[in-house]
Amino acid sequence: MLKTVKDACEIHPMALDYAMTEQIENLSSVIDKTEKEAEIFFDQNFITKGMGILLGDGLKRLAGRSDQAVFELRQAMGGGKTHSMVALGLLAKSPKLRESVVPEMASSAPFGSGKVIAINGRLGFEEHFLWGEIAHQMDRASEFSKFWRDGAKAPSETDWINLIGDESTLILLDELPPYFDYAVTRQVGAGTLAQVTTYALSNLLTAATKLKRCCIVLSNLSGSYEGATRQLRQAIANFQQEANRQARSITPVELASDEIYEILRKRLFRRVSDRSVIDAVAASYSQALSEAARSKSVAKSAEQIADEIYRSYPFHNESYRQTRGLMQFISKMLRSTWERPQNDVYLIGCQHLNLNIQDVREEIKRISDIQDAIAHDIAANGEAVAEMVDANLSSDAGSQVATLC
Repeated sequence: MLKTVKDACEIHPMALDYAMTEQIENLSSVIDKTEKEAEIFFDQNFITKGMGILLGDGLKRLAGRSDQAVFELRQAMGGGKTHSMVALGLLAKSPKLRESVVPEMASSAPFGSGKVIAINGRLGFEEHFLWGEIAHQMDRASEFSKFWRDGAKAPSETDWINLIGDESTLILLDELPPYFDYAVTRQVGAGTLAQVTTYALSNLLTAATKLKRCCIVLSNLSGSYEGATRQLRQAIANFQQEANRQARSITPVELASDEIYEILRKRLFRRVSDRSVIDAVAASYSQALSEAARSKSVAKSAEQIADEIYRSYPFHNESYRQTRGLMQFISKMLRSTWERPQNDVYLIGCQHLNLNIQDVREEIKRISDIQDAIAHDIAANGEAVAEMVDANLSSDAGSQVATLC
């Protein structure tokens, strides 16, 4: 007998009520997480190809075995940039964790406990500026106080080299556009704090290339702040130009690949059914669609459809563009499926969204405000057009088709 997803899979307890705030990783957690919390982090996360490149090359740099010092993570919002930074930071701190999570990387890049500096540009650092925060986290604030005590002054390349030294040091720079947004409003001499910051960070990047065990990772600046002022756009462009000269670009998650399904399975499920169940589901769908494929009403062959099911199970193969809002959206699909009165879903898809559930409806509204269309055509507690079709058919086929459209 063919197993439904509810019978074949076990979801995480939080999967039915996944909040957007749970998806936004806090960079400070690199410093705060205990060893046990770090293990849970990796247990619940899939290492994508892009993240694997960052981890491998970043650890080699911290071990003094790579010439690449600076990495820029380029992706739209929700693409796993902060998540990848957190992963590298946790591994850099703990040799034990490296041996457990990435043993091959650990053996090719041996070093002890690295120093990890985590900078979130949204925090401001009003009193000692961004470079002062780096010095504070390195427990060497007194050596850098001259660069903020009497106003903002940019450390030189030599100052950075002397501060960081030969110790394995990872510096993570996230959310810099908000800091530049603040900095363009602060007057410093004849210029602005943004100009001082650009000079200070540019010197940091060049200093890192001369320190064998210093690694810097920054999240991308391009595409941020679409409505930015001319001054902010110029400040970001100036630093981006310097970063382009020094950094290797990495895309953490290939959103057009199967990686997104690996992430969904890892984050939202405790257990996904074994291969025999997936084989049975794939065979059943292939058989049902083979006639449609032969008549050209479906463009894909039965073999192609089966292959897609293997890769995307327990989901239908659909296009997803980002991971941040996606987790919350998929959570609503799971809730709709798990709360269905019938246990009849073999592959989860958008057609299973129950728009009569208030928070599911609100999630759709967050994406696109089509409330009038939903109420008239899809879901109105039995009064919508699709629900009337359901009543006549004694099934929810009308609602599924309308929801998918």
